[in-house]
Amino acid sequence: MIGTFHPEDLMQKWFLRNLPKAREVLSTFDSLNILLNGFENYEKKLYREVRNVIMFLCLPSVSDGMKDGAIRRLTELESAIGIFEIMNLPDAKFNAFKTRLANEDYIQSLSAATEIEVAFALVKKIGENNVELYPSIEGGRFSDISVEINNKKTYINPS
Repeated sequence: MIGTFHPEDLMQKWFLRNLPKAREVLSTFDSLNILLNGFENYEKKLYREVRNVIMFLCLPSVSDGMKDGAIRRLTELESAIGIFEIMNLPDAKFNAFKTRLANEDYIQSLSAATEIEVAFALVKKIGENNVELYPSIEGGRFSDISVEINNKKTYINPS
């Protein structure tokens, strides 16, 4: 047998049953909780349409229990948000980041998370003063990350 058909959406039931657990996990990370609005109104969403990377990290595995590395990754994201003062970014940059991180498109939310994870990893290697998140570049645009080593600045766009 390749599969079975169920007249009810079992994953939707699982999602709604585990949404309180995901909210509880998210609530332990102050900045992420604010950026994702505590998963507000997610009970009205269909599981198959919710593709947010933070939601996936907060939900338990289908077999119950946290996924390997999920809490560590959420902790690092929360630390990176603090180091790069994401919550204090100018409104336009903050809103753009928040929109991308909270996006239900997996690639959009993963891209935002990856940018700060890469910047955080660089901070650990070369120091906070040598890494800038969302630096301005010519033409009024900005890059994802800049790194300065030996007075030479390099711009990185990991996503």
